[in-house]
Amino acid sequence: VGAQEAAQLQVKEELVRDLHTAYWQYAQAKARITILEASLRTLKENERINTVLYKAGETTLDAPKRAEAETLEIQVALRQAQTQALLAKEYFNLLRYAPNDSAVELPQEELNPSAIQTLLDELTPKTQGNTPAPALTRLERSLAAQRAQLDASRATYKPTLGYSIEGGYQGRDYNTGPNTGFASASVVLNWTLADAGIRSSEVARSQAQVRALEARARQVNRQLQLAKLQARENLLVSLDSIQARMAQQAASEESLRINERKRDAGETTQVEFLSAEQSATRARLGLVTAVYQARIDHAVWQYNNRNIPEPSPQEGAQP
Repeated sequence: VGAQEAAQLQVKEELVRDLHTAYWQYAQAKARITILEASLRTLKENERINTVLYKAGETTLDAPKRAEAETLEIQVALRQAQTQALLAKEYFNLLRYAPNDSAVELPQEELNPSAIQTLLDELTPKTQGNTPAPALTRLERSLAAQRAQLDASRATYKPTLGYSIEGGYQGRDYNTGPNTGFASASVVLNWTLADAGIRSSEVARSQAQVRALEARARQVNRQLQLAKLQARENLLVSLDSIQARMAQQAASEESLRINERKRDAGETTQVEFLSAEQSATRARLGLVTAVYQARIDHAVWQYNNRNIPEPSPQEGAQP
């Protein structure tokens, strides 16, 4: 692969990485919106019930006020998620050269234990790629060209030997025949013994450029190896986070179920119910965030590991 092809390949791979990242960021924001809208419906109904109870004299004013505050907090979070989704969608459409309002097909992500286990198996990093990165390939091509330049500069110290053979006709009339043509041959030896340091300066300059490129190549290689390691570790942490969030969601959902039953029976306080609802919402958001963050980290790991799939139809850039 030449330097130009490597540059084109690098741009392509970065575009694929950014497409995958933007796509899952948009999916993450839309999933958060779905959870917050469901929580908002529950809290609005809870606010309505507490307002009715307060007007009937069966509770104090703090209950509807607290319910109203919780509803407003979720509304703010929902507005933030909607803004994130809008920006993510427009950025994704920008990357695939599509109009800002173009529809984006999103997957129906299942968050049950079986589906999540399948997802964990799918995203777990397995093999390390060995294909050189385009950035390193470009440096290697530049280094090879500079080494060739150094060899050429050193070659100017050597003598050169030239051969010359000439033949033709002489005279005004360009006559042909005996004694009218001529032929000559010569050998020319050229050896520059002194040049006021011009050649040595050129060699020194080429050597300095070669050393600089070699140092740059070593640095880039170390940076690429570090980026690969960091991407792998980030992905592993995200996968561990999914399992922790699953446990948190299971516990919070059970607590909310119990508190809803107690609330319907009049056996729990407003504070306890709102606390259970908050915990359940945070757990749902935490699981969704962890799942899509793992997908984002997987896209980054694929890029650094040189294991880059072609974009799917809904992710692909349009011509």
